[in-house]
Amino acid sequence: MLIVGCGNSGADIAVDAVHHAKLVDISLRRGYYFLPKFIKGQPIDTLGGKLKLPRPVKQRMDAAMIRMVIGKPSDYGLPNPNYRMYESHPVVNSLVLHHLGHGDIKARRDIRRIDGHTVSFSDGESHDYDLILMATGYLLDYPFIERAQLNWPANHDAPQLYMNVFHPEHDNLFMMGMVEAAGLG
Repeated sequence: MLIVGCGNSGADIAVDAVHHAKLVDISLRRGYYFLPKFIKGQPIDTLGGKLKLPRPVKQRMDAAMIRMVIGKPSDYGLPNPNYRMYESHPVVNSLVLHHLGHGDIKARRDIRRIDGHTVSFSDGESHDYDLILMATGYLLDYPFIERAQLNWPANHDAPQLYMNVFHPEHDNLFMMGMVEAAGLG
């Protein structure tokens, strides 16, 4: 099995697939920051707001702490991120690095070509897969409401709502679930 993409969903699927698939590879075209789900028994997203720091200081401090505790993604065969912490969603998963470190999951580079069951990667390697699962993101779609009612221009990927929730003209129409925080919850 090849999983393409390593956001939170791709990492969760890879960890679950280890228990059922003969082989689990994960293809990444870029690096990610990986955070454990818990630190000292507390969910990691509950720990960040106690001490107020300027964003650049918090980015450097948290990135250094994570490197000290779990290492760099390249220590597990993954590409390192080329951006600062919290400039993109971190992957919050305590097990994906464990399984990569133990060889249960193999990191693969970006896909160059697919020919039948054979996938060729950008590093020149190739492998045959019986299943390729795409975990590369999603497109918003609300088939139960007309796009015009959501203030959704034809040339945009999403409705144009204040804070991605509130309609600019109607005070009785709200959309939940389109908020993607750049940092932790």
